[in-house]
Amino acid sequence: AVLQAGLLKEGMCAVQDESAGFVVSVVDPQPGETIMDCCAAPGGKTLFMASRLAGQGKVSALDINKGRLRILMEAAKCHNLDDIITDIHGDLRLYAKESTVKYDKVLLDAPCSGLGVLSKRADLRWNRQFEDLEELVCLQDELLDSASLLVKPGGVLIYSTCSIDHEENENR
Repeated sequence: AVLQAGLLKEGMCAVQDESAGFVVSVVDPQPGETIMDCCAAPGGKTLFMASRLAGQGKVSALDINKGRLRILMEAAKCHNLDDIITDIHGDLRLYAKESTVKYDKVLLDAPCSGLGVLSKRADLRWNRQFEDLEELVCLQDELLDSASLLVKPGGVLIYSTCSIDHEENENR
């Protein structure tokens, strides 16, 4: 019914997994804050955070994938949030070293094995190897170190994955 009524296309609503929305509730965006979404595309969390700012504040959406960032910004325009969201194309590890900008809140929803969403992504069961997890953990450490450089003194860094693996979560 939502699709048929055109509500998604008109930006009247958005569809998001409950767990993705929960991450935004942990970030708890407040009007006036500056927020960095480090691995932002496809943008569901970015859009939700921006909508919670009530027109006051900024969300910077950084991602390494230019095409997915373009889609994020198209959605932002559709939802009238393009004045709140700024897209940044780049690798977080390089951006954090070069940037002097600091944020009230930094969200790193890190690339992960997806072990927490196997019921929705059955293909992951057959496409993961131990070496993949080792590489991901190394990348997660690099991204987490980089994200920490973007947090203002007294600010908050939020780390999340869609994995249930301790190596990708508590051990980071």
